Amino acid sequence: KNQSIMVANYHAVPKKKEPWREIKHMIGLQTWYASERLILCGDFNTEASHPVFDSFRLNNLSEALQGQKTTLKIQPK
Repeated sequence: KNQSIMVANYHAVPKKKEPWREIKHMIGLQTWYASERLILCGDFNTEASHPVFDSFRLNNLSEALQGQKTTLKIQPK
């Protein structure tokens, strides 16, 4: 009923390029869009246990998939 959800999709640089240097700025979305229902999704190329996500946890944010594999590695036939 006249309610919206804002979805931000993010794809981080590869792990060798230190994606946490970008990810740390994503916590700002919660401040910039404080009046919105926000879902931040994407590929962070960083484990959820990485310290960069501590600021997210301190703001009551957490990953949706816990204890599940999020990388599917298969070999092409």
